[in-house]
Amino acid sequence: ANPSVPSHVVDRLNSLSVPSFLHPHVSVALSQGGLSSKGALESFPDEGLKQIVESIKATSPVDLSSPPVNVHFSTSSGSEFSVSGYAGESVLDMAKRDVVLSEYLVGSCGGTMSCSTCHVYLSPE
Repeated sequence: ANPSVPSHVVDRLNSLSVPSFLHPHVSVALSQGGLSSKGALESFPDEGLKQIVESIKATSPVDLSSPPVNVHFSTSSGSEFSVSGYAGESVLDMAKRDVVLSEYLVGSCGGTMSCSTCHVYLSPE
């Protein structure tokens, strides 16, 4: 779950099988269109929501045709987390979907791999 996406939006997107990495992008689009309130979203047709999702997919660098990959995180305190993602998705975006793991990551680089606040190290595995 992404803490920045309201639960009613997550529920509706899950009902349409929208991949979770797209939830924040769809939430922003709904907000910009004045459709982020629970009532507005409930009255918005599934077909319109699917069109928004398809538009976002078409402009996303993430390759949904690739099989999902699992990324494992270990924090300096010894906590371990696993999240799934897709080719083209930043490790930061994957990590931010986990509410607890996202607390460990500031992400000052914005996911551009110029790590300074998160200090990400990749194992050769």
